[in-house]
Amino acid sequence: MATAARELDFDWEDPADSRTRAPRPAPRHRTPGRRGASSRARLIRRRRTDLRQDVALAAVVALVALTVTAGLAVIVLISLPVAAALLGSIVLERRFRRRRG
Repeated sequence: MATAARELDFDWEDPADSRTRAPRPAPRHRTPGRRGASSRARLIRRRRTDLRQDVALAAVVALVALTVTAGLAVIVLISLPVAAALLGSIVLERRFRRRRG
């Protein structure tokens, strides 16, 4: 029994050792300086550019799909006025609520 306990490798630190050991230095926190601000600005510019490219690509793909399939173009032509009317009614309803409330 006693030999089995000796064979196990325990990862235990003696509290007396931690008192004599030098304390660990505090982690250095990087303060956001000019370099941090410029990298954030660069990241925002890159994201805006990516968004513009995605929107342009989506518009091109939509136009190609509409020109290739005539039936889809007819459905879009019918649904655009309906969608505009629905959005207009939502906007008007919000404006009337703001005036009353």
